[in-house]
Amino acid sequence: MTEVDKYISINEASKRLPGRPHISSIDRWSLIGVNGVKLETIVVERRRFVTQEAIEQFLAELNASDAERLEAEGG
Repeated sequence: MTEVDKYISINEASKRLPGRPHISSIDRWSLIGVNGVKLETIVVERRRFVTQEAIEQFLAELNASDAERLEAEGG
């Protein structure tokens, strides 16, 4: 698999994620982030692309930040 083949569209990423989040949610995750965690993407000709590895890293960091927040709240 070449470096270019690793990238998938935001639409395809939506299909691969649990719960099939809307593409606008994925765009928001990459532009604004969630709890200080942003999804790493690239833009090619006004279209946003992501790798499976970036999705996995985003979810892992998001889960870690949730765990830290819960621990800080005493839960």
